[in-house]
Amino acid sequence: MLLSLSWCPLLQGSIDHDQRANVMLEQAESLAARGRWVSARNKYLSIRHNHPGTDGAEVAIRRLANGFLGVRPIKLSGPTANRIDVMVMGDGYTLQKLSSFERDADDVPKAFERNKTLEEYAEYFNFYRVGVFSKDNGVDPPGEDKENTALGTAYTNRNRSHASVNRRLVGNIFDEVPYSDDLGIVFVRQVNLGATGGSGIATLSKGSSLDTICHEWGHAFAGLADEYDSDPGYTGDASESANLALTDNPEKVPWAHFLQHTYYRGKLGVHRGGGGRANGTWKPTVRDCVMMNGGDYCPVCREQIILSSYKYVDPIDSCFPDDRAVIEIPVGDTPSWLPFEVTPMAPKSHQLNISWWLLDGEYLPKLDPRRTRLNGRRRLLTELEEEPIKKSANNRKLRIDSSDLAPGTWTVVCRVEDDTKVGRHPWVLKDTRGLLVSERRWLIIK
Repeated sequence: MLLSLSWCPLLQGSIDHDQRANVMLEQAESLAARGRWVSARNKYLSIRHNHPGTDGAEVAIRRLANGFLGVRPIKLSGPTANRIDVMVMGDGYTLQKLSSFERDADDVPKAFERNKTLEEYAEYFNFYRVGVFSKDNGVDPPGEDKENTALGTAYTNRNRSHASVNRRLVGNIFDEVPYSDDLGIVFVRQVNLGATGGSGIATLSKGSSLDTICHEWGHAFAGLADEYDSDPGYTGDASESANLALTDNPEKVPWAHFLQHTYYRGKLGVHRGGGGRANGTWKPTVRDCVMMNGGDYCPVCREQIILSSYKYVDPIDSCFPDDRAVIEIPVGDTPSWLPFEVTPMAPKSHQLNISWWLLDGEYLPKLDPRRTRLNGRRRLLTELEEEPIKKSANNRKLRIDSSDLAPGTWTVVCRVEDDTKVGRHPWVLKDTRGLLVSERRWLIIK
């Protein structure tokens, strides 16, 4: 026999308890999304106190322990599923000082918009303020844990000139945001602190310049090396990266493909120094790179920034019908137009190229594990011997007259590619993983 909840007051009370906790949890997140950080924390405290044992209370307890309050958008460009979601947070900000962190957070999209490379692809990024509060506001000495800060910022060298956050603690914050790409920019509540970057996280001091933000983003996001040769206290052997070589052989440096290109030949070279070392390392340029002291990325660094962006972003933002849909045309059906459409990503000053194919037969795509995006999408790229029936930067739509199709199976393929030509010359010369191109396929059965 089934019992109604009205006959089970204890069970009814338990469900109400959970529901109230969940409603309060949503309220706390809403308060944080409006920048009401103190009110959000009080709401979490209320959940913990008034609804112990509920799932909502467990979330509240965990978030209070991590110092996490919620997320407030700074600048949104599109759906998180196909954007690079950057979490901007602070360390060493007590609850009462947390609002002052927002001024630094607002500088991040400004820095991207002022940098020529990042400005071109600014619409690929979403930026969020993450409310993270700390008990203390200091920086730990090397190898010690004296200050009680949410992200565990510590000096990275004995002269205490540079600092970085604790990657595990920042990871706890990322885990609270389901759409996080594990990319963060952290402002430490201390001025004149040497910035650092790596493994997806840039650590900066309060009031850092816009160029410094872009410099550390180059480290964190694209794995770029410093191009200055002054000693910041690095230890150990230098390691090679896209913009740093351990040889002066122009045929073996990572940017050799630029030196062989007609347009870039003479504009780039192999120059001694880099990676914080005067000897034993070589770099592609001696001026105008933000990884040294310039305002934009040099061509070599710029290529890596763009390729890194396409590890997260698919050149095709959306499509209609759904990818790999099967469209059946019944025998004797009245002829009609079959519509197909893609929406490509939109850099600032150039358009992505769109190509359409109509193939006689069923062409199943092959999954290439080398072409796996960080968000899990595998681009479906096989060789197509036929020439496209449409190809330009403007052909977002294709209409097919069903009466033109003979009975059988047909495949529609659309490919979108970023040639990175901002002007006459491409910004990316070497795309070994095929990150700049993506496709959609549909099957027509008549």
